[in-house]
Amino acid sequence: DSVGIRTFLTVTTFDTSYQSRIIGGSTRQLIGKDEGIEARAIFQFSGIPTNASSAIIDTAILRFPITYRFKDSTGEFGLHIGRMLRSWTKDSLNWDSTNVSSLIDTTNGNTFLKDIKKEDSTLEISVDAIIKKWFQDTLKLISPYGIVLIPTSTSKIILGCSAIYVSSTDSRPELYISYRDTSNTRSTLTLKPFQQVFVADGVIPTTTDSLFYLQAGIAYRGKLKFDLSSIPKQSSITAATLQLSLEKNQSVRNAYTSNSFIAHLDLEGTSPPKLSSLTATGSFASDTTTTLSLDVKTLVQQLVSKRVPNNGFILRAGNEFISVDRYAFYSNVASDSTLRPQLKITYTILP
Repeated sequence: DSVGIRTFLTVTTFDTSYQSRIIGGSTRQLIGKDEGIEARAIFQFSGIPTNASSAIIDTAILRFPITYRFKDSTGEFGLHIGRMLRSWTKDSLNWDSTNVSSLIDTTNGNTFLKDIKKEDSTLEISVDAIIKKWFQDTLKLISPYGIVLIPTSTSKIILGCSAIYVSSTDSRPELYISYRDTSNTRSTLTLKPFQQVFVADGVIPTTTDSLFYLQAGIAYRGKLKFDLSSIPKQSSITAATLQLSLEKNQSVRNAYTSNSFIAHLDLEGTSPPKLSSLTATGSFASDTTTTLSLDVKTLVQQLVSKRVPNNGFILRAGNEFISVDRYAFYSNVASDSTLRPQLKITYTILP
């Protein structure tokens, strides 16, 4: 008797995209609008004086260092700047929350418009209307719950800045306030946000069924299922590669794209799926290649051994929380069968 080594190649029997909202903090703040994608940013600061209701605001500027751009490096950038009307946490806000008038007021804030150029490194956004209200609220009915930035309909670029302090570089946004009291004594404040979050939304392009999409930032994830019933339960998986082909014309990437991807197992087959903590990762070999390969050996072993029911793989962009890249992959009904998602498995069966 000897160990049998066998190879199994199969094409996905099912693939689709589904939406999974990004909720919670991110290491990058995104704000802007382009390619049908819109990102809104919210910041909250502490340290606003509570005893300066008669102060005169000379300057109130939100400084936004630019460390990320999507899709082009130039474009019109317009904002409605409003204020948050009640308390919130980064884990409680989502896209729908920012459309509720009882949470956000954009009628008494500032507006901002700038034609972004390649050399621009920092935005200086006037927020004096909001800060004046915070200072003048003697009854504390208008608490400084935060500032919200909502792109205008004419915006054509998405910008980002760091949301965390990294080493000696601090690219977080900051609020600069210069004011005078009744004796004309000048004071200044430079505040960093203690809480910040971005939320995004967008529409997946309408195309034929030959494509499914992954979209960072919003986010759209992919679900793929393969028939593994012909592989014996007692098999030992020695190799398993999930391969997908990218359709470049419907994908939107740029110089900030990481091109990394993460695969999970769908544990319960529910909607939305419950993801496994066990993952597999992969990336394009280069920025010009269109074939994505992921080593899913450990995931396939779970499915073949029946430790996890075969509800399929969930695939998401690795930069899901820090970008708005879009990836279009050929589906199981692509006219060219060589472009369809494939799973190649090598396994052994002990004698």
